[in-house]
Amino acid sequence: MNLQHITLDQLKLSPINVRKSGAKNVDDLLPSIRSLGIIQPLLVRPNCEGYEIIAGQRRFNALTAIAQDTELEPVPCIVMEKGDDAKAIEASLSENVARLPMDEVDQYKAFSALNKQGLNAEDIAAQFGVTERLVHQRLAIANLISPILTAYKREKIGVATIRLLTMASKSQQKAWLALFKDENEYAPEGYRLKEWLFGGNSIPTKNAIFDLNDYEGAIASDLFGDQAYFADSEQFWMHQNTVIANAKEKYEQNGRPEVILWEVGDYFPSYDYVDTPKEEGGKVYITIANDGEVSVYEGQLSRKEIKAREKAKDTDTPKATRPETTKVMQNYLDLHRHSAVRAELLNHQGIALRLAVAQMIAGSELWTVYADPQKAANESINESLTNNPSELQFDQQRQQVRELLGMKKSDDDTLVYRKDDWGHI
Repeated sequence: MNLQHITLDQLKLSPINVRKSGAKNVDDLLPSIRSLGIIQPLLVRPNCEGYEIIAGQRRFNALTAIAQDTELEPVPCIVMEKGDDAKAIEASLSENVARLPMDEVDQYKAFSALNKQGLNAEDIAAQFGVTERLVHQRLAIANLISPILTAYKREKIGVATIRLLTMASKSQQKAWLALFKDENEYAPEGYRLKEWLFGGNSIPTKNAIFDLNDYEGAIASDLFGDQAYFADSEQFWMHQNTVIANAKEKYEQNGRPEVILWEVGDYFPSYDYVDTPKEEGGKVYITIANDGEVSVYEGQLSRKEIKAREKAKDTDTPKATRPETTKVMQNYLDLHRHSAVRAELLNHQGIALRLAVAQMIAGSELWTVYADPQKAANESINESLTNNPSELQFDQQRQQVRELLGMKKSDDDTLVYRKDDWGHI
């Protein structure tokens, strides 16, 4: 990040900014900005049209109002890097948390956006110092259909009702909303809504996943025939459960790693699961609503499981295996390998020369050049080296070099230098 001064015409509001309500109310900011200017820089990032505001929407709106009658200097801005929507949302939410309280729906949408960027409820809670339960509540409410969210934001729906609706399927939400909008109908709320959602035996025929011809009981419909219901719920569940069991078995036969059948009425928090291919362990979840509606979530893996897998990969490093040889045997192998490599190096003298020159010019504390002592662990290993073909070859080459340099061995195996005709050694 870096601080820049940017003209007002280069700044645009960002859809990522988490504040959706209260941003236009800037009466409390106008006197301060007119008198002192912008004290805290806006948080922005580049886009194709200039810069988009991640945090500082109210300050920008106040500056826009002042600019109508006053010429303004460029605005101080902290510029973020392009991309990384998750970081931008976090920055916007972090800055706004301590300022004008955001509408609850704004928080829900912000948490949902972070969730879609890969953060789970635990991560979001730790990031912003709230309880994980609160994050789960926000994420659940964010899954409501837009018209219900709008009605809640306008305070036409109470908190108790909205919480119950988070456990409703999309079709149940739409059905309840139709009742809510109809002046001649009654939309249950509070505990009556709970009974409407979970307590009755009203099972519409549209929720059947079996052939209706197999059902032998009565079917009740309204006067207009728009909705039809099973009169015999026990017979409905017998047929419904048979098809569900067959579907589960078919998934398992097709190689699904795990098929999980949830209890009737249990809520599936889809926001806490990630689409995962079958090859990578994606599971199948089958959920059943109290009104018989069946939903199948294929290729799902919880964020908790994904996080555990990533942690296991980081810690699951292969341990070094100890050689199945004794110290003496290892000494024997090391000496004979050294002998073979050293003899082969005689055929690549350019490499040896370059290494020596590099050491002479640059040097390094990480490596040194010295005569290998070739210390054998016992006499038997020493004798084996004496008869090693690579040792014999190397010794022959070494003797030729000595003769070339005018050196010879004495009887006690020490080097003797002779003087040339000029008296040099």
